[in-house]
Amino acid sequence: MKGYLFIYTRLDKFDYRLLYAPDIKFLPSPTRDTFINFAREVINTDNIGNGSIKSERWSMIKRNNLILIGLGCYNNLLGHVESNNEKRVIRGFFGIVFDSFSPTLTSKMFDLELYKDIFGKYVSPLWNLQKKDEFRTNSVIQEINIETYDKQDLEAIYINDSPNVCRVHSDKSSPYELFSSAITKKETDFVFNLNNSDHVLSHSLYAFKNITIIGNVSGYDISLKPVSKKREKVIETTEKVGKEGHRTNKPLSRKECELAEIADVIYQRLKRCGISTIDFLKALSARFGYSAQFVGEENDEDEEYSDSTPISEEKEALQTNSQEDVLISINKYNQNKKERHESISSLKEQFKKEGYIKIDPPTSLEEIADTELNETLDSQPNTIETLDDI
Repeated sequence: MKGYLFIYTRLDKFDYRLLYAPDIKFLPSPTRDTFINFAREVINTDNIGNGSIKSERWSMIKRNNLILIGLGCYNNLLGHVESNNEKRVIRGFFGIVFDSFSPTLTSKMFDLELYKDIFGKYVSPLWNLQKKDEFRTNSVIQEINIETYDKQDLEAIYINDSPNVCRVHSDKSSPYELFSSAITKKETDFVFNLNNSDHVLSHSLYAFKNITIIGNVSGYDISLKPVSKKREKVIETTEKVGKEGHRTNKPLSRKECELAEIADVIYQRLKRCGISTIDFLKALSARFGYSAQFVGEENDEDEEYSDSTPISEEKEALQTNSQEDVLISINKYNQNKKERHESISSLKEQFKKEGYIKIDPPTSLEEIADTELNETLDSQPNTIETLDDI
């Protein structure tokens, strides 16, 4: 069986990248981008909740008749890796992309020795490349032949292909058994040997549809929230309502995209910690000296609400009171701003007339301390001191 190498890892002097991949005609976008994000999520240990890679993560993804099968692991599982920084642990995804019109699979794809040979032959020679040879590290096309065996008769296993659910399978079944059933689907994916379900719930690049968890022998489903399309370009478009009510697409600036990415990271961290977004925004406002009230409560994001949802009189009254609180806070801010402006104007006039400004200092340090204490007591309660606490 013929296929193409698909390897995502790093080298000594080059950061993580797609070292080997089929040409763009064989593996076009957006399938190409999907395969890259899938491979990166398999070896994603940047999220602390995911944990380290404790065992090789056999993985597969299929889009129409294009299939990627491989494993995510630390590179030293496949071969010796020399590095000046001994504390740096290198990860990688090592796979093969093939075009299969007949739903068959060879067990050779799950032989660790195959990937050790691939690592020694195609990755190790690139490890010490210098900067001038960077062209040799970007999506090199390498065809490979895989030895095939007679097809085994295997019992069909249920494979999930819904984007709103992740199916957790028993780790008692082998990758060969489960992947043989998975490739009969038009679009699906599978990852073996994750540490926990948090990896799925807090995904940042790709949401897996089928997984096994180390030590888990039961089967169950994890409900996933609808996955929004990740930003694959620096410039994106967003819908805005025009003057006549028509929706128009407006390009986002680089700064807006960066802020959106930061907001996504903060939101994911809040979700993992079980902190309400509204509570966080209130604490953030108080932390930097702003007084703010937020109308309504945070909706359950697992459900969709229509504009026709009935609102109880009690809730409507609460919303009305909250709106009044917002107006009071805004008016108080504007009043204080006006008073500060008048005070500054008065000091300027005094300086013009007399050439100096007379300011009455507090009578004692105790007076200063009392003032600061009163300001602290008047501020909103804050449960988060810094962003690092999240």
